[in-house]
Amino acid sequence: MIILDINQKLKFNQVTIGTGANGSFFVRNNLQTYNNFRERIQGVRYMIVDGDKIEQKNTRNQLFSSDEVGNYKVYSLAERYGEHYNLDVLASTEYVTELEHLDNLFGDDTEAFRILVGCVDNNRAKRS
Repeated sequence: MIILDINQKLKFNQVTIGTGANGSFFVRNNLQTYNNFRERIQGVRYMIVDGDKIEQKNTRNQLFSSDEVGNYKVYSLAERYGEHYNLDVLASTEYVTELEHLDNLFGDDTEAFRILVGCVDNNRAKRS
């Protein structure tokens, strides 16, 4: 259990893997939450990870438009919501296949709370 002082400002280091239907909505809502609690947060390092590109079929149930077809999902989301909420959102188009790779995605900050969120949408990724 972690006990925090009510006046303590927190640092977060989050990696979210997967930007399909669930992931694209999660990223938007999660960044909105960080924005809403900005006065209680010292810093946020937010990384979105997915190697998929936007296809026309993604525009029906995911947060992408026809103009974005062919772009990497992570770049579209990072640019759109990072700019909208004025947060630094990083993007990686590599698939995570090794634990070491996942550790590298978090970077070197050891003082922040590390948060890993999995929004993968296929069985192969879920097993990794």
